[in-house]
Amino acid sequence: MSSYQDLRRLATARTPGAAPQWPPPLTDSREHRFDVTEAPYYAALDTRTTTTSGTTPVGTTVALSSDIGLVEHHGIFIAGAGVAGADYVGTVTASNGTLVIVSPATSTQVAAGAIVRHDDSAAINAAIADAGMALGGTVRIPGHAIVNGPFLDPLLANGILVLPSLFYGAGMHPIEIVIEGLPNSTWSDQGPLGPSSIIETHKADAAGTGAVLSGYCDSSTPWGKFTACFLKLRNICIRVPANPAINGVNAYNIGRVQCEGNVVVDTGHSYGPNLSHDKYAFRAPAFNSVPPSHIAALTIAGFKRGLLSYDRVGCDYLYSSYCEYPIQTGTGSTYIGKAVIDVCKAGVSTLAGGGLIKIDLMAIDQADFLLIDTFNNMYGDITYARGAGQLAISGGAHVLVKKIGSSATTFAPSGGAVTRVAPDYQDQVHTFTASGDFIVNKAGTVRVLVVGAGGSGLGSGSGGNSGQGGAGGQVVEIAELSVDVGTIHVTVGAGGLGAINASNAGGDSSFGATVASGGAGGIGHTSTPPGPSGGAGAGGAGGVGNSTTGGAGGVGAASDISGASVYYGGGGGGGWTNGGAGGSGGGGAGSNYNAKNGAAGTVNTGGGGGGASQSGDWPGYAGGSGIVIVRYSPQP
Repeated sequence: MSSYQDLRRLATARTPGAAPQWPPPLTDSREHRFDVTEAPYYAALDTRTTTTSGTTPVGTTVALSSDIGLVEHHGIFIAGAGVAGADYVGTVTASNGTLVIVSPATSTQVAAGAIVRHDDSAAINAAIADAGMALGGTVRIPGHAIVNGPFLDPLLANGILVLPSLFYGAGMHPIEIVIEGLPNSTWSDQGPLGPSSIIETHKADAAGTGAVLSGYCDSSTPWGKFTACFLKLRNICIRVPANPAINGVNAYNIGRVQCEGNVVVDTGHSYGPNLSHDKYAFRAPAFNSVPPSHIAALTIAGFKRGLLSYDRVGCDYLYSSYCEYPIQTGTGSTYIGKAVIDVCKAGVSTLAGGGLIKIDLMAIDQADFLLIDTFNNMYGDITYARGAGQLAISGGAHVLVKKIGSSATTFAPSGGAVTRVAPDYQDQVHTFTASGDFIVNKAGTVRVLVVGAGGSGLGSGSGGNSGQGGAGGQVVEIAELSVDVGTIHVTVGAGGLGAINASNAGGDSSFGATVASGGAGGIGHTSTPPGPSGGAGAGGAGGVGNSTTGGAGGVGAASDISGASVYYGGGGGGGWTNGGAGGSGGGGAGSNYNAKNGAAGTVNTGGGGGGASQSGDWPGYAGGSGIVIVRYSPQP
């Protein structure tokens, strides 16, 4: 932190105390270019490897089995020669080919055969730091760099390569650092080939958060904790070992990231799903008060998680190969123009919060799921193409999914309120709480529940002081019903209206030719014990009243078609000194004498209304309206 004090003071102060500008003006990074192979950095960009030729004691002299071009100022890596047997990374101060002098001294003796290679992490970090001190610049890497240095700022940025930690305050604006490689204009049938410039590591941080490239600022701003040193990657590849035990690019705490040309984060191997380490390729910024991040072309391969997008991230082209979860979204918005996904568990999945997503076109192959959004937190629009058949979807009730590129039309009816249901969120449910149409685009098979409306309870009047509860509506459920292309009219019956000294039946509900009758109104008055009976339920008769309590409404019938077990068509309770309870399935309770506290049947359950109990005229309680529910599994 202290090494950047001058940078903070000089960085971009404009008018002290002034509000920041969005988007902020950035220092023109083209004014300052830093080639890591030139003085004072001396990156070797050499991937050759050798070993120690004999036992190498603690000290500054290292004998090598072969000459790999290590010369003065080059960084050097020696496996196991660091503190407590950790890997050693230092600088060559002199060399005659197979005998090198290093600084600082090694800390652990190593036997013959210890791996020795070039290391460019110090050179690249120095160039990044100088670009920061210059208030922005381009760090040029014209070849293949090996970086196995220590994790810098381990409690915060925790990266091998780390951007300057730059506080963003009022009256200041960010600077930009570009990390640039050599372009490769060659494309394959699946996208751009990897750039010629590579930053490769062999390090691991299996249980930690370490990344190859990262940035962070521990000073909280009004917009959060992030470094105001923005990052641009251009024609560069970040490469880690197969089955990665280290993250690629961690831009979570960087104000903005842009990718130009072709940017690749991969393992250099086709390593398939079931990866044992939970590591990501590219973690985008998370702050919604900073400028949007833009990615022109990004290739990711071999990680458990690919692109982690939190807020205002736009990607023109994404290619993923052998990532288990290539696209994961957070609470903000993500836009992807075109995506090509090969071999994954789920093309799109959610982080905490779900967020908004739009994918114009995703070509996906060898996947278990198209989308996993178990808690239905994601909202958006995904258009995808694949070969034959549908891909499974877990959750995603608020995501419009469209499949193209198949000659066959898939079964995709419309109408009613549409949701997906547990346990796997693949079944789709259309719920009709009012009359409408179920429109079928292709012949298929559905499961249907039709519930008639409940009848009203009997009102008090000249015929007697207390009335019987109304009956629950009929419940009809068909496990497999074939439907043809066309429109199926859906009728949802209205509950029977309460009346003085009378009752009314509930209306019928129907799904095409499948009809569920409405429940009858209460029919029995009395002013002397025993009290009136409860109305019949779809699953059982109403209870008989006694000297103190009206009969309970009959139990309804249960169905789990909606995704949970729900009772429908419960009978209403009889009104009496103590009104009878309503039956399970939305039945209304009968009224206590002169209390006018009976209950109507519950809306969209088909429950019967409770009976009245009054010394004078008083209407019975209305029945509940019916409901129609249609459910089906994915069908080709």
